[in-house]
Amino acid sequence: VLVCTYYLATMTSYSYLLNGLMSFPLGILIYNLHNKLNVCTNFLIMSLVEVLSMSSIIYLLTHDNPNTLFVNFLFSILVLVFSFEQGVISKIMRSHFFSYLGKISYSIYMTHVAIIAIYFNVILFVERFFDVHILKIISGIRYIDFGNSVLNNIMLASFLILVIFISSITYKIVERRGIDYGNNKLL
Repeated sequence: VLVCTYYLATMTSYSYLLNGLMSFPLGILIYNLHNKLNVCTNFLIMSLVEVLSMSSIIYLLTHDNPNTLFVNFLFSILVLVFSFEQGVISKIMRSHFFSYLGKISYSIYMTHVAIIAIYFNVILFVERFFDVHILKIISGIRYIDFGNSVLNNIMLASFLILVIFISSITYKIVERRGIDYGNNKLL
């Protein structure tokens, strides 16, 4: 932890390896803190703590070159806050919809990049066929921009719906069957 802390604090560019190495012991620390702490169960206070912790991490991540070390520690605190499930955001996250998203989250993780690739290829085809410019490159990163916030949001919504739909299918056909097979044959 000390070595990772030192290197993450002094590095000028992001390191996935050091971030991962730092996250593991922080996870152990948060797990132990969760088991030892007695937390206030006041709904309003915990709701405020949840909102403030989420706002802090969003604020930090939306700025150029966030400090990796600080992000790791702040994210660990965020995990700790939400591990108690005492506030309004936790209540919302326990709803049927979000529970279902949690259930299919591995399928979402496994399919979303392929769906992004398909979207980009379709847009490349549309750009060439209709001689329009939808893909923008900003600081070396390619973005989809229809030049209209409503159309951009419709595209985003269609992407999210498609990811959830495809992930639901892969969860039932691949993941659930694999889990059942593992439970019945391997255990």
